[in-house]
Amino acid sequence: MLNLPSGTSLKKIIPKKMIYTKFQLKQAERDEFDEVIRQISVIHELSPKTVNIPSGKKVAGIFVLQAQLKDKNCKDKLLIHLSKLIDRNMVLLLIHGDDGQLALLHNDSFLRGTWQNLANMQLNITGLDLDTVWENFVRQIGEILVEEGNTLDEQLVENEEQEQFMKEISALEKKMKGAKQPREKLELRQKLNKLKKKLK
Repeated sequence: MLNLPSGTSLKKIIPKKMIYTKFQLKQAERDEFDEVIRQISVIHELSPKTVNIPSGKKVAGIFVLQAQLKDKNCKDKLLIHLSKLIDRNMVLLLIHGDDGQLALLHNDSFLRGTWQNLANMQLNITGLDLDTVWENFVRQIGEILVEEGNTLDEQLVENEEQEQFMKEISALEKKMKGAKQPREKLELRQKLNKLKKKLK
């Protein structure tokens, strides 16, 4: 699965109780967790010992955590808890039936890939150190094209800003349709045009 080297394989089941205790989840949050997540286990460890790639300045190791889901519509908030479970960089493999989705938390950005058949899923290890391997995972999972002159983090911020502009544009267009006064429509049109100029 994921086409990772066999030397990285682990099979360590993580009890849900460990998550409840670590994050001091209230009963309602525990129930929500139980409704969506069936089982959690660590299935791969990428470290200098297992992949013969040196640690980076920021990344000492990467774990792949598998979460068997009861429902594909799992909230990001629950998955972010899973990402913070171990003090290492973590790639999540979400499984529902025969489908899988990769996700990860990079800085403050939670990125999810697209759902696809498990048989077709791959996670490509490329890089001279684990910092670079991690950045390539972020690009791969988030389907991020880093524009020339940008770092990965700058590109993520830029993408989030563009996404926010799109939401604002959509909300303004909706308001314009409901506006009855010509003056109000004009003001909304001007705001809309300003936002559209900020979009790339």
